[in-house]
Amino acid sequence: MNERAARIALFGPVDGDTFRCLRISLGLDVEQVARMAKVAFEEVVRWEQRLARVETAAWFVLADVVRERTARALQPLETENAHVHVA
Repeated sequence: MNERAARIALFGPVDGDTFRCLRISLGLDVEQVARMAKVAFEEVVRWEQRLARVETAAWFVLADVVRERTARALQPLETENAHVHVA
């Protein structure tokens, strides 16, 4: 997961460009995201080309997945650092 996608997932904005960034960072194609969002493939294409407003609920679904994966990726670091004592 890249840092840019993690920041977008936390702070937005909700738009077609950030939707595309989140999708790509998750390694999903347009068809997969369309199924997740329960919309037509063409609708996702319109969002990403800024021809239509992104459905907020669909954007937050992707953002939540990015946040979850980022948190999981950081867990081992938190566990390792919990045993380090600074004198």
